[in-house]
Amino acid sequence: MERREALRLMGAASVFSALSSDLFVTTLRAQLAGGSGGGLRTLSAAQNEIVVAMSDVMIPATDTPGAKGANVNEFIDLILTEWATEEERKIFLDGLTEADRKTNVLFGHGFAAASPKEQAAIVQVFDEELATTRNEKLPKQIRAWELTLVLPFFAQMRRLTLVGYYTSLIGQEQELKVEIIPGALHGCVPAEPEVKQ
Repeated sequence: MERREALRLMGAASVFSALSSDLFVTTLRAQLAGGSGGGLRTLSAAQNEIVVAMSDVMIPATDTPGAKGANVNEFIDLILTEWATEEERKIFLDGLTEADRKTNVLFGHGFAAASPKEQAAIVQVFDEELATTRNEKLPKQIRAWELTLVLPFFAQMRRLTLVGYYTSLIGQEQELKVEIIPGALHGCVPAEPEVKQ
C-alpha cells in the first residue's frame, strides 16, 4: 500500500504541471471516450497487450481500479499517435520489443503471457537499468511534457502510465477524490457593453 500511496502522490503532484492545456483537454476527451471501441491507431494488438500488462504492474487494482481499468493503454496509444514523432514512437515501440525479448530470455515466453510475478521482475529490471542512466544531462530547452518522449523507453512508459491514470476519470474521481470540471476555462472574455437606460 505504501508504493500505491507514493504513486498517487507523485501523480497528483506532477500531472497537471506536466500537461499543456491542449494536451490536457485531449487527454480528458480520450479518457471520457475510453472503452468506446474506437480502436488503436499506433499499437498493434500484441504491443497493446504488453502496454496493458506493464501499466497494470505499475498501478495494479486495489480498492480502486488500476491502470488497466482506467484504459491507460488507450491514452498511451493516443500520445504515440498524435504527439510523438517517428523517432519518439520508435523508442517506445522498440522498448516493447525489448520487454518481450527480456521476458523470453528469462522465462521462455513473451511479457503479456508471463505471470504477474515474472512481469514484476521484468519491470524491476527496466527500473534498475533506468536508475543507472538518471545522472545523464538532458538539454534544458526541452519542456517538461516534451521531455517524456525523448526519455528511454521505461521512463516514457512510467510517466505515460502515471499521467494517463491520474488524468482518467478513475484516477481523478476514485483515487484522488476530485471532481473533474468539464469543458474549458475562458478567463479573459470581453464583457458585454453596459446598456444605460
